Amino acid sequence: MTSSRTILDISRESYCIYGKEQNKDGLLLPAIVRKEAFYDLKSLEVQSDDIFLVTFMRSGSHFAGELMQLIQNNGDCDKLRNIHIHQRLFTATFSPEWVFGEGITGPLDAGSNPLISLAAKPSPCMIHTHASYEFWPDQVKQGKCKVVVMVRNPKSVYTSNYHMIQGMASVPGGLFERKPTWDEYFAAFIENKSTLVPFGTWFDFYSTIWKHRKDVQVHFLNYETMVKDMPKAIRELATFLEKSFSEETIAKMCQHLSFEEFKKNPSTGKAFEAMKGSLGENASHMRKGTIDDWKNMFTVAQSEAFDKLYDEVMAGTEFPQPKYE
Repeated sequence: MTSSRTILDISRESYCIYGKEQNKDGLLLPAIVRKEAFYDLKSLEVQSDDIFLVTFMRSGSHFAGELMQLIQNNGDCDKLRNIHIHQRLFTATFSPEWVFGEGITGPLDAGSNPLISLAAKPSPCMIHTHASYEFWPDQVKQGKCKVVVMVRNPKSVYTSNYHMIQGMASVPGGLFERKPTWDEYFAAFIENKSTLVPFGTWFDFYSTIWKHRKDVQVHFLNYETMVKDMPKAIRELATFLEKSFSEETIAKMCQHLSFEEFKKNPSTGKAFEAMKGSLGENASHMRKGTIDDWKNMFTVAQSEAFDKLYDEVMAGTEFPQPKYE
């Protein structure tokens, strides 16, 4: 198997930031993210009616964000169709220039500190981040606003991240010098070191949040539940956000959030359109809408090795077991 250093070696201008808990050895970030988006996040002021959405990369951020928006807008699907998702779900990770493709000089230009524009947004505000717990705003950690954490089974997450990297590697002068093979990528993330893969490891990300779950107002939203039983996902999140809906409204929300509708909806289906300069021509936050695509990438031996790692790292945490197909 190829060296686990390969992914890092073929990336351009990636760098590490350091935390005090899980990421004391370093958290690898790509050049398209400014370090201030993590380091300055702790001082971001939030209001009690803001909602903080937290996701590991490629875990269904837009899927979760749209559901949250629907609930907060009382199931008004028509209203959301007329407003681009990035104009109502505000990212604390990527700059507005990068998200909207305006004022960027090249595929490695991260733009401005996203927290500057985010601080000016009126409340109530939905804030999205890929930052791990130790970088969260102090006020969020103190329970000032509600937090929704999207969880997706890690094999699907790494599969989706791999396809994203393939797209990035197709951009001349972009984040990666060439397309890595699946075996190269697997060799990197199976090491479970946050210095080897962009945005660190799934295990560090979720185990730390889970450890502090009683300290914050948090709801864990499951990607697989959204795919297989959307009405249940809607009811549970609505209860957390202190809303309730008729069965008729829930049915309309389910239709709005179905994969085909979500993909053809101009406010959500082309969410990555302006980012093609960095992510590649085929960049999309929606590929298949299934929960079993990881089987097309993991060999039996790789799947078993990953299961062993999961059992070793997550033992004793009581974190909910991933749902696989």
